[in-house]
Amino acid sequence: MNYSLVVLQEPRIKDVQPILPENWQVSLESLFSLHFKSGYFNAVVALTDGKPVGYANTLCFGKSGWLGNIAVLESFRNRGIGTALTKKSMDLLAGRGCQQFCLFATPMGQPVYERLGFRVAGYYIFLSADKGDFKIPPGVKKAGPEDHDHIREMDAYITGETRQQFLSRYMEGACITHDRKGRATGYYLPALGTGAIGALHAEAGELLLEAMWAQKEAFAIIPEENEKALAYAERRGFKEVLRSPLMKAGALAGERKSEMIFNRGTGYSG
Repeated sequence: MNYSLVVLQEPRIKDVQPILPENWQVSLESLFSLHFKSGYFNAVVALTDGKPVGYANTLCFGKSGWLGNIAVLESFRNRGIGTALTKKSMDLLAGRGCQQFCLFATPMGQPVYERLGFRVAGYYIFLSADKGDFKIPPGVKKAGPEDHDHIREMDAYITGETRQQFLSRYMEGACITHDRKGRATGYYLPALGTGAIGALHAEAGELLLEAMWAQKEAFAIIPEENEKALAYAERRGFKEVLRSPLMKAGALAGERKSEMIFNRGTGYSG
């Protein structure tokens, strides 16, 4: 079967959206409105007779690059398209200076990525609970414009990535915590997927988790290395419902401080 890979130069949302499984709950309209034509984002489609049958997108955060939303229409699977999309995505990221390639794998995709040199670097634990009596703690404050640089600085320290421009798209509704000396200790970005939370210590992370649960459903995605966050969620009635592997390939780029990640907002963090 003949197919070609094309980097999108303009959105083709209506053509491409049906490729993505509905249970992924990915809105290309939202994704493209935030990131299309930015300096860090690319979208790739696989075409057969001019029809999009596969899709992937990339984000470059300094030397670290992320692959996401890699999908192929069911009737076109097992023909090498997923592999080709992954290779093309890695080439695009390498062309932007990325040395490390990261992604979160589905069970279907993991063998494909392993054949391309990706290895499991850790797991994220999906947790859920019945809706409890969660309230926003007094220590969690709405972030003002003066706090945005502190949020970006904390995120760079925690993730080891340069994604300040990316984060700027998600500052609406942002929350922040401070210590007694007024220094920023954690952030919560409700607009970023399920709500990204990073904190320099457990006390701040737990406050921000409570704030997230008060605003959204009782759900969290926590790296297995953050034992304090997992123990806290368990005390609050949460149970594990899924594990998702974080996979990486290429050279080590930046130090990820998993113990400071209290909720993964999307597949582009961690």
